[in-house]
Formats: sequence, structure tokens, C-alpha cells
Amino acid sequence: MITDYAQHLSSIEEQFTELAALNTALGENNDRAELIRRLDTLANRALALQYPLIQQLTEQPGYVSSGLTKTNDIIVDLTRCTPREANQRRNRARDVTVNTTPAGVPVPPQHPRLCAAVADGSANRQHLRVIDDFRRYLSRADADSVDPDDLAHAVDALGYLTRHLTADELALAAREYSERLLPDGFPDKDTKDVPFLTISPPREDGLRRIVGLIEAELHAYLEPYMAKYSAPGMLNPDDATPITDPDASTADADAADSEDTDNDRVDGDLTEDETDTAPGDPESSTPTAESAEQQARRDTAAARDTRTAGKRRHDALKFVLRTALMSGKFGTHRGIPVSVVITTALADLDKACGYVRTGGGTRLTRDDLRRMATHSDNYLVVFDEHTRKPLYLGRTRRTASPEQRYVLHGLDRGCTFPGCTGTAYYSEAHHRIDDWADGGNSDGDAFAFACPKHHRLHGTEPHQFRTSVAPPEHPQSGRTLWHHNTTDPTMTRGRINHAHHPEEYLLTT
Repeated sequence: MITDYAQHLSSIEEQFTELAALNTALGENNDRAELIRRLDTLANRALALQYPLIQQLTEQPGYVSSGLTKTNDIIVDLTRCTPREANQRRNRARDVTVNTTPAGVPVPPQHPRLCAAVADGSANRQHLRVIDDFRRYLSRADADSVDPDDLAHAVDALGYLTRHLTADELALAAREYSERLLPDGFPDKDTKDVPFLTISPPREDGLRRIVGLIEAELHAYLEPYMAKYSAPGMLNPDDATPITDPDASTADADAADSEDTDNDRVDGDLTEDETDTAPGDPESSTPTAESAEQQARRDTAAARDTRTAGKRRHDALKFVLRTALMSGKFGTHRGIPVSVVITTALADLDKACGYVRTGGGTRLTRDDLRRMATHSDNYLVVFDEHTRKPLYLGRTRRTASPEQRYVLHGLDRGCTFPGCTGTAYYSEAHHRIDDWADGGNSDGDAFAFACPKHHRLHGTEPHQFRTSVAPPEHPQSGRTLWHHNTTDPTMTRGRINHAHHPEEYLLTT
């Protein structure tokens, strides 16, 4: 009876009140971590208990005390969630609740493993949102494009994966399923959303709002620029001399990007442009005091960078567009080179006051104008530095060659730390067997990708990790294994990151 349900719930509420009054200041972090896990599971189970009630509200419509009759409106009123969230809860209730026929016969759930994961608290809100988005995406396809049984299996498999994956990892698995169910994507006629980009008129402070939807191709062009130029410490306008190229004049192989692909050259031979490079120069084969100093400068710049990620992306896009305009490769527009055209009154220029305007009507302050002129000079200097022919470093090096990094793009696809979704653009080449300082080599298979965050976790301290190569008998032979430096045998077993290989998730379903 529903009255019994209410009595049990009242008892639980009293226990929660008692629980909240308990002091957890004295105890071990391991115990606290376990309590957090259990509370999170309870929260998920509590949400799951709503779904049968929501489904019953839908099947047995009628007034509630608020006077509302529609299920979505009732949910919004009771839980103060958004209408979108209310609609998602109602749809989930239909999918994860055991329904009955008009005669009272239970109908087996279409997604039993999803239902079980929701009921026992393994699936959280973020997991369910990923599955909702997956189903909504595929619902746009023609009825004949996706087999209903295949879709049901995919949803059920994703429900099973909620027990083992984070929401970000589950999204990768969902994308893999969508690509398999719709290998050719949607025909243009089925695409409801059209890419667009809108820039609003300026506010009083000169800022404009950008709204839009961008295609995958445009995002693919943005990714490498954002990976490099929106990193902490890069292009910080608060720095007297902002860093514009973190890899210039260092011993990192990225500085050797290129001309070193001539197969006819003999190791050690120098081209005409390389003969001025002395062994002690930053471009030589071993790290120098200058490269160490520049690394320290980059680290210091990153440490004092207080900008948000969004502000760094803004500054990165500004730099990329400014650099593109200054390249002079865009020809002319209406008879003049494509560039920022600024006009101002001579009197204002003499007094160094007032505003200036661009050819597009954008109003700039004098500070904006001075800053743009300063950046132009800096860019020219940087441009000269950028356009020097990369110098040959030889084979005695501590870092991965450009060719090895290309290979890692194909093999690792991103950071190899278990569960990390950091892409190859954001990852560093990591010695996965022995570090260079410990005698490790730089052979073709000596490297693996690790994002900066997880690269710092590699070491010999108890809280750090070590890496190894999966042996031939391993299911993923040759992949990178991460082992925790602990005496706990349950944590020392090497783990592989499947986040960049979502097709491997599907093998477990």
C-alpha cells in the first residue's frame, strides 16, 4: 500500500537527519572515500525510486494538490527541476519501470541491464543523460535506417557499461554505437540542426555574445590551435612579454618539425642553413641551460596564469586570427589587402584620446589600438623566429621525434592513463619503460602518450604510478599498462585506458 511506502520513507528521512548530525572529522580518508561512494549509490537509488511513481502518475492521470495534471508540470513543481529534466525523467520512467498490461500482466523490460543498473544505483544522472542523448540522436533517423532490435541492444549494453565507466567514457562508447548503427550518418534532409554562427551587437562595454552550432569539420580545425594556444601560461595579456610559442628554441623534437624528412641525408650532415648551429645551441641534441631556463619561464607563466579556460580559449582564437591576417595570404577584398582597417580623426590621434573604428564598424579604444600595434611588432619578431628552417638534431635525443608522435596519434590516440579522455593534441610523449634520466632509450616503441596531469603522476613515490608494456599473452598486447606504486595487490594490476578505443568497450557487452 502507498501508505506503507510513506511510513518507510519517513523512517529513512529520520535516519538521514541522524546521519547528518554525526561527526566525521575523526577518521581515515579511506573510510571517507567509501562513505562517499555509498552515499552516491544511495542518491542514485533514491532517484530510481521516483521512476515507478512517475510512470504511475502518467498512467493514472488526475489532479494533485497543486492543481496540475500533466506529469511534466507536476515534476517541475515538486522538484524545481527544468522542464527538459522533467521530460527526461518521464521518458526514463517509461523505459526502466516494469510496466503492466491492462489485464495486470507484467511486461518484461526492453532494457533489462539498464533497468538493473538504475535500480541498484550504478547508473547516475550523468550516465542516464548520455543514454538519453544517444537515443534522441538516433531518433532523428528514418524508421528504416536503424533496426529497432539493434538500438534496443545498444541501449541495454550502455546500461551495463554504466557499472564500469564514467559518464565521459560512456559517451565515447555511445558515439561508437551510433557510428555503427548509422555508419553513413544522416542524409542532409534528416539533419534538423543547421550549423550557424551569430555575433551579437556590442554591449556597452564592447563585449559581444557569440552563439552558434559548428560542424565537426570546423571543430577539427579548431582543436590543434586550441590545444596549443589555450594552454595555461600561453598568450597571457597580463604578462609583459606573453609566451607565443612554448616549443620555440627548446630541445623538444617539436622544434624539429620538418625538413628532417629527407631520406637521402646522412645522419649528422648539416644543410647550409644548419651550419651556424653550435653543439651548445638550443637546437642541438641535448638539453641546454637555455632550454631549461625557457622551460622554467613557461612553468612560471603557467603558475601565475589566473585566467579561466574560457578566457584562454578567447585569447587563443584572437591570436590565431591575428596571425592569419598578418600572414598576408588572404589576397585582397574590394581592392585592398584583407586586414584590419582602422580610421580615426587626426585631432583625436594628436590628442591620443577618443575612439577609433575599424572598417567593419567595431569601436576600439586607444588602449586597444596600442595593444594591437604592440602585438603586431611582437608577432613580427615571433614570425621571424618561427620561419627559421628547423635544425637537424640527430638521433641522440631525449624526446620523441615528429615521426614517433605521428605514430602515437594512431596507436594511443590520447593519454594512456586509465579513464583519461585527454586527446593526442593535449598529450606529451612519455617514456613508458625507463625514463631518459634512468637510461631509457628513445626507440620507436619506447613512448606512449600521457597528458600533463597524468604525466606528473609517473614516478617512484608511493602515490605515483609506473608504466609497462602489455606482454604478448595480454589481450591488448603492446599497449601501455599503468600500475599504482602500492603494496595493495588489488591496485598494482596494470590497467589500460580504453577511452580512446571505445570499440573495446563493446567487447564486454
